[in-house]
Amino acid sequence: MKLDRIESRFEEIKRDYREPQRTDELVLLMNALEAEHGTFKVWNDESAAPDLTTPEMRLYREISNARWSE
Repeated sequence: MKLDRIESRFEEIKRDYREPQRTDELVLLMNALEAEHGTFKVWNDESAAPDLTTPEMRLYREISNARWSE
């Protein structure tokens, strides 16, 4: 899935979905980013800091954070 499609799907999920389906759909987007764009969850790891500047990783973190807010 292209990055722009993932971003658009993310906006749709935030707007239209409620729990628990919302979180399930967000996890699917994170999985797509991991599989297709090589992103991965990195917290507090200085060696991975350059990866946090990529559009893919920024979107991954935004999606991850959205799981905890509504």
